[in-house]
Amino acid sequence: MQKRSEQVALRSNMPDIQVVSQDIADLHAPDPRARIQAAGKLTVWSAVRFLIAALGDVQAETRWRAAVILGWIGDTQAVAPLLSALSDSVWEVRQNAAWALGQIGDGRAVDALLAAIGDEDEQVCLLAAYALARLGHARAVEGLRMASQREDERTRRAAGAALSLIANDLVGFN
Repeated sequence: MQKRSEQVALRSNMPDIQVVSQDIADLHAPDPRARIQAAGKLTVWSAVRFLIAALGDVQAETRWRAAVILGWIGDTQAVAPLLSALSDSVWEVRQNAAWALGQIGDGRAVDALLAAIGDEDEQVCLLAAYALARLGHARAVEGLRMASQREDERTRRAAGAALSLIANDLVGFN
């Protein structure tokens, strides 16, 4: 059984439930700015399911901010929705989904990230390659080696940069 002082210390590190509840409600506000601000504030573990829902918001900025926060939180529940976000029509969402998957470090992301290094947007390519380097899985490394030999220059550069990070031990592995 916890001592009263331990319980108080635990509570003092938790956000106020009314503030979190309002932020969660604001994810569905009619005002896009309110949704964006709410997504930016929700960094608590209990908010993961609401942040996952925010990946489907009509406002692109809400979607990419939700992806970033999910990466910060690192909960594996977000992997499947972030994999779907790699197909978003907006490059900022795809880019941040790739980054978030690298932060989470789940091997289920390898195949989708390998496909994303061929994205039409260079930032998406680079973040997908970085995420693969961060994963450090043998399949990811082999996929990066193969991608570094492709005809598409953007894909080759992104894969080469990621392999360089791995070779020089410049990526913080999970």
